Amino acid sequence: MMQMKLINPYPQQSFTLEVNILLRFLRSTVLIIFIYILYDAICGRGFDNILKAVITAMVFVACYIWVIRSHGSRWSKYVSVGMIMTSITAGFFFQGGMFSVNGFDMFGLIIALIIIFTGRERIVFVALYLMIMTGMILTQLYRPEWVADLRSDDHVAMNVLEILMRIGNILYISFEYKLEFERERERVFEANKKLEEANAEVSAQNEVIASYSKRLEALVEERTKDIQMLNRKLIEYAFFNSHKVRGPLARILGLVYLVKLTRSSEDEFSPQTFNSHIEMLEKCANELDTVIKEITVILDKETKDLLDYNSALSTVSERAQQSCK
Repeated sequence: MMQMKLINPYPQQSFTLEVNILLRFLRSTVLIIFIYILYDAICGRGFDNILKAVITAMVFVACYIWVIRSHGSRWSKYVSVGMIMTSITAGFFFQGGMFSVNGFDMFGLIIALIIIFTGRERIVFVALYLMIMTGMILTQLYRPEWVADLRSDDHVAMNVLEILMRIGNILYISFEYKLEFERERERVFEANKKLEEANAEVSAQNEVIASYSKRLEALVEERTKDIQMLNRKLIEYAFFNSHKVRGPLARILGLVYLVKLTRSSEDEFSPQTFNSHIEMLEKCANELDTVIKEITVILDKETKDLLDYNSALSTVSERAQQSCK
């Protein structure tokens, strides 16, 4: 029998699409932070700014390791996404509001949230995202003084590099989604192929079973005929026992009774009468012997036929069983 193997959606030691996208966001965030740390160190921006950036990078690295170690557990995703949203919110207030690279971050984040979470979690985080987005828009419109751009004097190359990295995140999401689609299509093709092979094997087994069922029907029919034949033979044997055997035996018993009766009556006893009884007794005994011989011949023949039939039946049954294996 063929055993169907379950198709594993993802190979061992790999991550799902959702976890890969989350890890990509964490990696890009850490990389951007380290680029700014290096840039600030070269430009001499001050130790405090570098220290804050290092601590932030360490937090994201810790989230990254947690996600990998837990294979994307629920709380690792919650905390990591929360840190990303906090980072984007902080970037809104300290890096020029909605008209800076935060626009790319917010665009990529909504796509990531839709992919990373499902069901009720997706609803909660998308609602939280919309609340943050609404707050940013209202702040940009009515409290623009709350928004500052602490990195307004950065070199243009730094801004271009960060924008390219944000765009790379969005392209990565599209690329991963495309790969996942192709993997899913391959899994569907593989599953269909296995199902077709299983159907072919089931069809072949059904044909063998149908052939075996026909042979069994033939065997049952032969067995039924054999039982009917045996029933007829039993009736014949009963006839022999009740007529041919019982008749001579009854006469023998009657003659034995007459002999005993004649010998007990000395007046009526005569050699002629005794000899007549003996002759009749011998005749009945020979008749009984002939009947018994006839029954013996019939039994020998029937026994031989039955043994031959059972041997042939066993051979057919064994062949049928071998053909089904």
